[in-house]
Amino acid sequence: MECVRSFAHLSSIAAFPQALRRATKPKKSSCRVTAKLNSNDDPLLQAAIHAATLRFQETHRPEPLFHDPYVACLVPENTHLDEEQYTHPYCLATRFIDDKLLETLRNTDGLRQMVQILALIG
Repeated sequence: MECVRSFAHLSSIAAFPQALRRATKPKKSSCRVTAKLNSNDDPLLQAAIHAATLRFQETHRPEPLFHDPYVACLVPENTHLDEEQYTHPYCLATRFIDDKLLETLRNTDGLRQMVQILALIG
């Protein structure tokens, strides 16, 4: 599968629709959450790259906790594998959540798909 590695350098803006903003507690002041994907100092972009890097490194360990076949498309080209073979707490949490979700799907009749929605708090 050919990956698009330079997607982070595209000039794009992610905006959350009005319906998602209304799902939270109403506030007097209205604020708009945006993230410029071409800004290297954007904390949301940096957090996403860090999480993808951890998933990439875990996928390439000799005995990984999980395997993410698509993560190579999301990490920068210069990402190197960590020589230390310790398990990061993020990877442990990912495995725990994956196991719980799979167990719930197996034990629930009729539920065939799970969608994770990330909430931005700030």
